[in-house]
Amino acid sequence: MEEVFTQRHPAFSKRKIEEDHDISNLVPVSIIKMEEAYEVMVFAPRRVKENFSVNVSGEELIITYDPAEEAYWYDWDYWQSNHGGFERTFLLDHPLDSDTIHSNYEGGMLRLVLSVLS
Repeated sequence: MEEVFTQRHPAFSKRKIEEDHDISNLVPVSIIKMEEAYEVMVFAPRRVKENFSVNVSGEELIITYDPAEEAYWYDWDYWQSNHGGFERTFLLDHPLDSDTIHSNYEGGMLRLVLSVLS
């Protein structure tokens, strides 16, 4: 299992991707490096858009979900994914422009486009 956390995508250089190795709060994330931006897709179904938080500091990207106290929980017959809060941290190869974050949450997918600083 430790091998999963040591694999690195070329977009992340050879830096450690995340500090937290507790997989209970992880949600799937895909990151695509485009010419002048990163596209980030977070698979997080049945969340409330307003409870997401995206913070950028230099090359660090932090995506957080903080569910409201009164969050509605389903009576699941089968449950394989996380439906609570989470925080994901990524170190990218280029500094990001925190003033030009574009986001959309639709169909359980949070999609971010983060411009790279020139």
